[in-house]
Amino acid sequence: MEKQQKKRMKKYISWALIATITATLAFLPMIAAGEEPETGPKASILSAVAENREISTNLLGGGTLTAEDAAEITIPAAVKVKEYLVSNGDMVVHGQPIAWADRVSIMSAITQVQETMDYLQEQLDDVSGDTALKAVTAAAGGTVKRIYGVEGENVQDVILRDGSLAVLSLDGLMAVQIPCSTEFIGGDAVCVALSDGTEVEGKVESNMEGVLTVTVADEGYAVGETVGISTADGVRIGSGALYIHSQWNVVAYSGRISRIRVSEGDVVKAGKTLFDLADTGHTAEFEALARQHREYEALMLELFKLYQSEAVTAPRGGIVTGVDESGAYMLATSKAGWTLSLLVNAPNGNDETGYINYIGQVAQVGIDGLILKINPQSLAVTDYMDLSGVPVDTALMTEAVIYAVSAPIYELSGGEWVQIDAASIAAGDILLFAGDSAGNIVWAVRVTKGNTQPDTPEETVPAEPSEPTQPVVPDPTEPTEPAQPEENKPHSGAAVPGFGGGFAQEETFELYGLEMVTIASVIPQEQVSVQITVDELDITKIHIGQETVVTVDALSGESFHGEVTSISDTSESEGGNSKFTVEITLMKEVNMLPGMNASVCLTMETARSAICIPVAALMEDGTRTYVYTGYDEETGEFVNPVAVTTGASDGEYVQILSGVAQGQTVYYPYYDTLVIDNVPEMNGGIRFR
Repeated sequence: MEKQQKKRMKKYISWALIATITATLAFLPMIAAGEEPETGPKASILSAVAENREISTNLLGGGTLTAEDAAEITIPAAVKVKEYLVSNGDMVVHGQPIAWADRVSIMSAITQVQETMDYLQEQLDDVSGDTALKAVTAAAGGTVKRIYGVEGENVQDVILRDGSLAVLSLDGLMAVQIPCSTEFIGGDAVCVALSDGTEVEGKVESNMEGVLTVTVADEGYAVGETVGISTADGVRIGSGALYIHSQWNVVAYSGRISRIRVSEGDVVKAGKTLFDLADTGHTAEFEALARQHREYEALMLELFKLYQSEAVTAPRGGIVTGVDESGAYMLATSKAGWTLSLLVNAPNGNDETGYINYIGQVAQVGIDGLILKINPQSLAVTDYMDLSGVPVDTALMTEAVIYAVSAPIYELSGGEWVQIDAASIAAGDILLFAGDSAGNIVWAVRVTKGNTQPDTPEETVPAEPSEPTQPVVPDPTEPTEPAQPEENKPHSGAAVPGFGGGFAQEETFELYGLEMVTIASVIPQEQVSVQITVDELDITKIHIGQETVVTVDALSGESFHGEVTSISDTSESEGGNSKFTVEITLMKEVNMLPGMNASVCLTMETARSAICIPVAALMEDGTRTYVYTGYDEETGEFVNPVAVTTGASDGEYVQILSGVAQGQTVYYPYYDTLVIDNVPEMNGGIRFR
């Protein structure tokens, strides 16, 4: 406290000194020209009466204005953008739509997230009856060196505080490391002097890179005890702190300590119960699964909201940046102008007459996906529950397209729609694609199975052999995937859609990714901020929400209301003092631009009806701060020094907490000129007169 007070006094006195120097600088031109006052510079003797006044301690700082950080606009990685509604540089307001999302990809993501949630729920059900262990046992034999937890404490609180519930020494040795350069080798004997003067024998474990490690049999020595190391003939090598040579930390992850079964110093065997626990709850595995499930619940809610509106909105107002209409998150379209993106939005009984439909046959299943022959003539379907009237004449399927399978396909079975594995599609299958007016596929339906799957002998309408437009048959001269026995086909496992077209076996289910992609950013234009550095002695007087006055050099004559919005919790050393960074935020005015210089005034404390004297009256002799309460005109000396305790100061006046009473007079010298030695060369020093 005394150190802080002295530091503040130096600052107050420095302010007074600066004011004096500033006032006297006006005399420098006259002095430099060789013009000296007739009587030479002298100190004026001033006096002041301690009187009540309101005084505030203000902290001044400066920096440059900076704009707010950009707010990223993100969507789940599997969701695609159909269209941007804004361009880079556009100004938007909070909640304004900036892009349309593809409903098909949203619904696909919803289905995949639901599958993941179902899988996690199954895992939760499997472990829901499991509870964490009710006891903590020793994993190996050893000596109990420290016990941190006490009965009744929550184990997580203990571990957060101390790092473990207890510490065991597994080999019965303590060790010490000493920086030194010796010729010792492992196994050499040394003398270890304990803090109580007792000497015991130790052994060198290693001597590497200038560090000597010595071990000693543990006889109950305390961790951190300082010991000295000497040679057998008494030559001092060095000293260091003892630590546990082979340490095991005892931990647990849930529950409350109901009983401690060991004491410090006990020797225990492996399997020995160290702590009994209560209220352990579920296992760590259950908690991890539950946490994952909650993450997917939050994602599902976001997807539902996006599905309802299809609009990706601005999270706040500002200028749009980062729009990339060729990004990977944009919806791809085919040469024909409509999206080849299979879907999840299965027929749902709504009015389907507005959809555009195309039909085609799978000619080949290739590495890159399905090679299709599409009938370029669209057709209308009024009832997807009855596809008997859909023409399946392959002679009319002449438009070749390649489709990379990435979403589920449906099939009508027993009067109900059933989602089928995309991997079950084979050459010869006839698929119906339903697209909306914007050219996006809404769903795909397998109308018939090809002849390559004899187990379901549904007939297709063959084309005339002589017609060049008949279905494309895989050319043996072109590279294709080799034929495989049915049981070895890639789709023999359970399909997991949404992972780049890959399929996994049931026992290796892959969770839907939680990754988000940034499709644009918004740079806010509502606020600007400025950062200042604050001394360690003042930082405790500043708090979040504290009001400030900000002036901007480029906007002279104006002041603005600011507010402290962040205070750094770490400091940087500057000139032996610790400095903290404080951020002040203010509303952005029209002419405020990032990079402008700004000054900040923070009122740290205000004293009303405080006894005050001029700062210039304060004196300091290195150990105390004092004032003179008398002046002898005959001798020209100041008399009656009185020690004072100071409070708030505005740089001109300072509050006196003790030492001087109201109405009492203080005396002090005031130097209003400077003398500069060796004026013509200006190479001398400055001294006060």
